[in-house]
Amino acid sequence: MPPEWFDRYSLRFGESRWPTEKPDRAALATSIGADGCHLLTAVDTPTPPGWLREIPAVQLLRHVCGQQYDAPRPGQPVRWREDADAQPAALLIRSPYDPEARYRIKRQTPWVGYKVHLTETCDTPPRT
Repeated sequence: MPPEWFDRYSLRFGESRWPTEKPDRAALATSIGADGCHLLTAVDTPTPPGWLREIPAVQLLRHVCGQQYDAPRPGQPVRWREDADAQPAALLIRSPYDPEARYRIKRQTPWVGYKVHLTETCDTPPRT
């Protein structure tokens, strides 16, 4: 593991850690994609045991990398997909901590999570 990974990934990543300037954000996103590809390449080599590829976190990383980045060609850097190239929002994994959570908007309120529909009935309880 390269030493700079500790500085980059030792804390949970949130929106507050993203650089404010767009070129800096793109450069960081490209570095993160390159790190993910490096890790997946190391897992896919014949040296590690095969069960390592089956760990849910590795499968999630593979899925998210496929969503967010174009696969690098030999000798080419990874390319972060712009919004126009992204998959539909309903299919994107928005949180590695909860892969089933989705981006939602109701009226003007956006969030990452779930929609719950509740039904209320007014049946009278049976007499005992």
